Amino acid sequence: MRMKLITIDEKQLKDYLVLVQKMKELTPEKAAAQAEKMACSKNKAEKRVIYRGLVGAQLKNVVHIASRYRGAGVTFAVLIAAGNRALISYIKNLDASGAANFMESCCWHIEGAVMDCVVEARKK
Repeated sequence: MRMKLITIDEKQLKDYLVLVQKMKELTPEKAAAQAEKMACSKNKAEKRVIYRGLVGAQLKNVVHIASRYRGAGVTFAVLIAAGNRALISYIKNLDASGAANFMESCCWHIEGAVMDCVVEARKK
């Protein structure tokens, strides 16, 4: 699943967007509870299930944030891939202290990565 999120090309973009549209969203309260549960859990199988659920629930946010930067010199697929990398990195390194503001912190990391992608593209 991880490689599919990171290596999106223009040909697969339409299929990816349809898939993301079907994903179930979590309310901020449920997302924070799941994040805290994942951070405190010792069971690797349980952590993996929660991790996949959190990533899947946040993919719409990645697309939404990346859509704000369309036309900035980077393809939409590259922006989404940068946001997905940030999302995966943030959730993997999540600790119990960051679980309370999960949605805000997650969006902040995604937007930062997308903005960095645009800045790097403009430097070239």
